[in-house]
Amino acid sequence: MLMGDPKADDGSTMYWRDTILQLKTAGLQGADLRSSYLDLINETWDDAVAFLRDNGIEPALYWVTTDFITPDVDVEASLDAVRRGADVCTRLGIDHIFSAGGQHTNSGPEAMSRYVEGLQKALEIAKSAGLYLSIENAGRMCHTWESLKECVERVGPDMKVTLDGGNFIIAGSDAVRAAKELADRVIHLHVKNLVPAPGREPWPFQYTRPAQGVTDYRKVMEHVTAAGFDRYLAFEPEGWPNAPALDGVAFCAQLARDFS
Repeated sequence: MLMGDPKADDGSTMYWRDTILQLKTAGLQGADLRSSYLDLINETWDDAVAFLRDNGIEPALYWVTTDFITPDVDVEASLDAVRRGADVCTRLGIDHIFSAGGQHTNSGPEAMSRYVEGLQKALEIAKSAGLYLSIENAGRMCHTWESLKECVERVGPDMKVTLDGGNFIIAGSDAVRAAKELADRVIHLHVKNLVPAPGREPWPFQYTRPAQGVTDYRKVMEHVTAAGFDRYLAFEPEGWPNAPALDGVAFCAQLARDFS
């Protein structure tokens, strides 16, 4: 996942293109591209995707920041972001829009209803362009498998899930149970892991290498592949230096091979 400035093993900031070439040695085959990150580094989608494909890497999805949840928010602005994303995907041959935002600061039944309504409109945009649309478990809403399942079922049968095995730990929910309950909707995996760390703020957990934490990704893969999952596992590089990117990508690549 390209979501911020990549770090080298010594803590220095790396140019994202250099990072891609390094991670390719660990088995990298695809990359999540976040629209706001590309804007921040003044990189166009066309140039970024051309670089990836020139080096044998596919863009896994278009990641757009939206907010359908916060009271009095301009929902149309988020829908416009989805429309722009759909245009990019159509032009560049990407088939998946990932929508995130608003979940970290909102919760409750009214917020859920606003989210469902906004996602239904976003889903129609995506479907009209022949694209998948997914959301993840995160923040204070749709953070447990039960609430995520409720949301996507209310949105409709074509609403997909990006399952984040690390965020479920923070929410006190079970990623393996989530994989079992939502297997037929899972289109993408965010791979990160944590171990208990009592007293640590804001959550009593510490990042670790994905093979070592609370979430058993082999069991997650057993459930989703049994339902037909054959898409990308994206290492989420939030845990440096406890979860270095080379190790995380190599872990994902090995899982993909084991369950192919």
